[in-house]
Amino acid sequence: MNNIKTLAISIPALAIYRESIYSDFQGLPEMLNSAGIGTWSIGADGKFFCSCRLGKQMLGVSPNVDVGTRRLLKLLTPGCLRTVYYAFYSCFHSHNPIVLEIPLETVQGAATQKWIFLTGKFDPNLQQFRGLIYDITERKNVEADTSILLAKLNHELRTPLATIKLCTQRSLITARAARLDIASLLEKADHQINRMNNLIDEFLLVALNDSKRLILKKSFFYLKDVINEVLNGSFFGEYNERITISIDETQRLFADREKLVQVLNNYISNAVKYSPMDGRIIISSEQQKGKLKISVCDFGIGVNIIEQQKLFQKFYRCQNAGKIQGFGIGLFVVREIIEAHQGEVGIVSQIGEGSTFYFTLPINKSYHNS
Repeated sequence: MNNIKTLAISIPALAIYRESIYSDFQGLPEMLNSAGIGTWSIGADGKFFCSCRLGKQMLGVSPNVDVGTRRLLKLLTPGCLRTVYYAFYSCFHSHNPIVLEIPLETVQGAATQKWIFLTGKFDPNLQQFRGLIYDITERKNVEADTSILLAKLNHELRTPLATIKLCTQRSLITARAARLDIASLLEKADHQINRMNNLIDEFLLVALNDSKRLILKKSFFYLKDVINEVLNGSFFGEYNERITISIDETQRLFADREKLVQVLNNYISNAVKYSPMDGRIIISSEQQKGKLKISVCDFGIGVNIIEQQKLFQKFYRCQNAGKIQGFGIGLFVVREIIEAHQGEVGIVSQIGEGSTFYFTLPINKSYHNS
């Protein structure tokens, strides 16, 4: 009997609890709106678009006006329509989440471009795409201002650096010819100038990657030539004493040479920084199915399996990096450059045993050995 009484009491309590949860969900859109977040939904047939009052406001539409899908598409800039289409296509067929930063068509007389951030997923039960919408205009304007500032700094810094490098290299030639002790100091100075130029390239790419597609200037060149350029330009002592090259010297590439120099500089610099002073570094290449794999192997501190998945993210640095200087952008830049070449990046590593960083590039047999 006691059990029956307890059950009789618990059922109404459970009903009240469920009603409370339902009430909370009913109030969820208002809570989101108060945080500056709107809600939206689009039917799988694409015939209707629904949004809360705030969402319509972000799109620049009157709250009392119904927005059809065609009218919605006209609100977006033409250049982003293909990206939007594939995001929804991928969401519907592969269940990938929708994550889009979309510029809206600029209203005549508007001082700045308006941007929205759209996230969502497909609900198969309701046959709807549903998600959230944010106004990110302020953030995008700040990013644009930052990009302009960095572009100006890039121009202003390169001119004096070019002069310093020219003077340093001429002095280095003279010092080597006369076998002066100062030659080693000039080599170090030249190495730091190269490092400064690389840092400027990296910061500029990071600043612009969200707003501008990476532009590649491709040409034909031998892999051995670009590796020698990197080693002779930035790694004098290490080149002769520590670095071993094991590549196919007849291999030609069709890629952006300057950006490939950036990639190799990053990989080799990391190998030098994160391995012992006398540790070996091996640069190798191998052909795989339709692509060339280029690797830089060291025998340094290594990277644990969990952090390997994060290494190529922007601003990420390993916990065991210690006091070794770095900004966490080098490998991110590498990934951006290689992916722009339709290649892949990766790492194979064990703590305390070293790391092998690699990247792949597509190759064409028609110009191999030509």
